[in-house]
Amino acid sequence: MKARMLAFALVALAWGCGTGPDPVPPPLPPDRLPEPPPAPKIDYDALDLLAGVETRTLDNGLKLFVKPDRRLPVVGVVTVYRVGSVHEPEGTSGLAHFLEHMLFKGTDLYAKGDIDKITVRGGGANNAFTACDYTLYWFHVAAEALDDVLKIEASRMRHATLDPKEMDAERSVVTEELYGLLDGPQGRLQYEIDQAVFKRHSYRRPGWGFEHDLKTVPHAVMKDFYDRYYGPNNAAIVIVGDVDRDKTFARLRELFEPIERVLEAEPPTPPEPPQTRENRLELPTEKSVDRIGMAWRTHRIGSPEDFVLDVIDRLLVSGKDSRLYKRLVIKDRAAFSVSAWNDARRYDGVFYVFAEASEKKGAKEAEKAILEELEGLQEEPVGGRELQKARNQITADFIFGKESTQDLAQSIGVYEGVNAPEYLREYLAKVNAVTPERIQEVARQVFRPENRTVAIARAKQDRATRQDVTPTVAEFGEYHEHRLSNGLTILIKPRRGVPVVSIAASVDAGPLNEPAEKAGVATLTGRLLDQGFETPDGRSMSAEEIAEAIEFTGAQFSTSSEGIEIKALTRDIEPMMDTLRDLLLYPSFPKDKVEMVRAQQLDEIQAVGDSPSDLACELWFKEAYAGHPRQRPAHGLAETVEKLTRADVVAHHRAFYRPDNTIIAVAGDVDPAGVLREVRRRFAEWPSAGTTEIPALPSVARPEKAKTVIEYRKSKQINLCFGHVSLPYTHPDYFAMRVFEQVFCSSPGFTDRLSKVVREDLHLAYSVWGQVTGLVRYPAPLLVYVGTGSQNGMQARDAALKILGDLLAAGPKEEELDVAKGYLMRSVALRWEETAELARYMITTRRLRLGIDWPLRARGAIAAVTKEDVLRAARAHINPEAFITAIVGPVDKDGNVIEEKDE
Repeated sequence: MKARMLAFALVALAWGCGTGPDPVPPPLPPDRLPEPPPAPKIDYDALDLLAGVETRTLDNGLKLFVKPDRRLPVVGVVTVYRVGSVHEPEGTSGLAHFLEHMLFKGTDLYAKGDIDKITVRGGGANNAFTACDYTLYWFHVAAEALDDVLKIEASRMRHATLDPKEMDAERSVVTEELYGLLDGPQGRLQYEIDQAVFKRHSYRRPGWGFEHDLKTVPHAVMKDFYDRYYGPNNAAIVIVGDVDRDKTFARLRELFEPIERVLEAEPPTPPEPPQTRENRLELPTEKSVDRIGMAWRTHRIGSPEDFVLDVIDRLLVSGKDSRLYKRLVIKDRAAFSVSAWNDARRYDGVFYVFAEASEKKGAKEAEKAILEELEGLQEEPVGGRELQKARNQITADFIFGKESTQDLAQSIGVYEGVNAPEYLREYLAKVNAVTPERIQEVARQVFRPENRTVAIARAKQDRATRQDVTPTVAEFGEYHEHRLSNGLTILIKPRRGVPVVSIAASVDAGPLNEPAEKAGVATLTGRLLDQGFETPDGRSMSAEEIAEAIEFTGAQFSTSSEGIEIKALTRDIEPMMDTLRDLLLYPSFPKDKVEMVRAQQLDEIQAVGDSPSDLACELWFKEAYAGHPRQRPAHGLAETVEKLTRADVVAHHRAFYRPDNTIIAVAGDVDPAGVLREVRRRFAEWPSAGTTEIPALPSVARPEKAKTVIEYRKSKQINLCFGHVSLPYTHPDYFAMRVFEQVFCSSPGFTDRLSKVVREDLHLAYSVWGQVTGLVRYPAPLLVYVGTGSQNGMQARDAALKILGDLLAAGPKEEELDVAKGYLMRSVALRWEETAELARYMITTRRLRLGIDWPLRARGAIAAVTKEDVLRAARAHINPEAFITAIVGPVDKDGNVIEEKDE
């Protein structure tokens, strides 16, 4: 089990090295390698982690470990139960982990939340984890809080409340934890491999559980599991820190000796028979690269082979000089990360190797390289220097573990949990006794073809297709579009694997469609959608009832001026569809809620003046988009919002919330035919008389000359917005300007010119950003914002203008052009990873008539952009001599900084 604890660190190390190899000198030929120095003499008694630990066992079977450490007034406390996932009854996988969560939810003496409050007051932290063979709870607190911790552990050993309501609420948490594991790059491989390695043994069940078991395990089963096994004779308590040994034992006896024994945790049955042939499985995924996981049956913890396998895992993956890293990542470039670990357990063991394959080589080449390196361990003795390096690494890590009282207490608890209490005392001596001959012997025994399991998680698509800069429409995958007779558009994107679904109802009812005298009505209407509904047949729910019903399921939910978005577990799709229909079609707009939300909107408008940055942007849009709806903020103006009535809201809803003006997009783990059927059932009768009238937008253009607007604010910073309108997405120069934007102001981090120079190089501003294009049906804003100290404000503006001037004069450098185009082409897929983004993407492409394959076609257009295209387009659409500038801060009417005196 020690390897399981170390595995996460090793995986992180290996994956952290996966960004590409650094240049390395060629290896020395074997005859020039220096001989290792004589192995240092190790005083194992001095490194004995159990030195100073006194052990006692109470009459009820509870084992106690106490080690005084008076260096600091802190204490580590561990309670370990020799009960884990291996002891779960058939059909209740994940029960031990689920119970671990529940033991923080209250006891006979402590209400929910009290354990954490007591821990915080003790200046520390607490947590727990569940393994195959045990469950461990830990506290790391100030020594003065020890008694509080011990009283908690005594109470929850036999008196956890296990409230059924709390269990139902926590059920979704442990299920989501499973989903998170399965959605990770390696999680599904690990999940499937263990089920293939073990056919009969209880280890075949994943500790996180099967989804069905987690969702259906009854409260009575959990309580029986807790009552049966959570007792003193299946437990141990470890205390390391600033304690008095005798007083601590006395207090432990006082608190825990009255607790009665329970049934002994029984060993799992039946035992796993020897593996006689290779197991091989292949998993299709939505991931972008192949991944491979390999596993071999080994031996229980503390067996002679266990120590040898610990050395082998260091030889294979510990650092950039390890065998698998050098072979797969540096030499063959078959993978960009590789990890391995020896997972010895109480009853059996597994040795794992995982790799993330490179695009060019794939899983097949990675597997070949791994197997060849394992064969090398069997054929040639490990050199003295390499072996000593592995021993040194293990010894160093062992010593590092002595620093923290919590780490030491946890180490003792872990090995007590796997019934190997002397493991720590003998570990270093046995590891340092491993010989090259013994490594060969164990490698030959373990890494036999018939003893291995291989799982390959295949990337979603063929690499050759993915490398093409203009891939086919099929890259988006399965997609369905339907239009009902009433005009409602339905878009469906299946994303199978994780049981999550996102539903978005987009209504073209935003601020662009409202009359100037009703500015703010679109936002007000959107915010009122979930404030109550009443259907024609008399069903109704209040705002509070709606919120409780949705939040109980764990769904994420929002309404806005342009519709409704819901993200939920697939199991809840039907009630969420009902909710979508009721709120979209039948909002009741209660008068008291209209007044409440309108007042909140007015407060929001008022608050803009308290934010100089928001005010600067608002002033800029007012001037740059004069006469256009975009000149007004989405929340409206105080003078218009304060006049809005319920009748205005109802009229806006009646005018725009219509089927022919609505798109419903569904993305996630769904059956398209089923989704279409459910949408039809709820929305086919939505009345569709007439046609929605969308107001035409007035034209807007950049000014002929510059203009500056200034608003004085007594503040430490100057906030500047400057620029003018740009071009719509339909313009032929759109893609050239998109590349320009990437180079100038919108590359991630500090990689574009604006942020790199103004913030990183000159340190003139903390906040600086820009925009040049946008997927909107009007000319997008070309806008630069700078927020900085009053003394640097104008200097920062001048620096930004110089950067812009340099680009207009000479265009981007070739390297900048290549990086910008590469990022824009490769980042398209990022918007397709999450179901909510998929739904929004489908709506955007449909609403703007781009076509579902638009980003793929955009890749080709971007790839064709040249430096000359960028320079020509930028000069045509950008004129710094006509910039509108908005300044908010301590400046006079001429833009001069006013020196503010500190009060």
